[in-house]
Amino acid sequence: MNKLPIYFGYAGIVPFVLMTFVFLFAGEKAQVLGILQLSYASMILSFLGGVHWGQAIPSNHKKQLSFSMIPTVAGLILLFIYIFGFHFFATLGFAAMFWITYEADKKLMPIEYIPPGYFVFRRNLTIIVVCLLVISAFTLI
Repeated sequence: MNKLPIYFGYAGIVPFVLMTFVFLFAGEKAQVLGILQLSYASMILSFLGGVHWGQAIPSNHKKQLSFSMIPTVAGLILLFIYIFGFHFFATLGFAAMFWITYEADKKLMPIEYIPPGYFVFRRNLTIIVVCLLVISAFTLI
């Protein structure tokens, strides 16, 4: 696997790391700041769904095409849940969606287009993001 996607991938978790550290010291303001982290999480989930969309269109892969919209819609719904005051559950929901999207990647992506090492890379990113979101969720209780 090329180095550039790896660098971009790990750079993409920096906002999750920074916001989690902010939450640990923000006290009551963490709930207000949480919308920043979850808005970013929603954008990343939308991007991951877009990867499936881009692969499914040329091959007309119906399952992959159907899944491609789920991360985006779930992210939007979870943002509304957060806005309506269910901070803990919305943040855990985002963590779950990242894991679900990773599992869908393994099942739906055409293996002939995936570079060696990609799924190890995705797993590592997913574990880090899920752990940070879970930590964030528990600071919002």
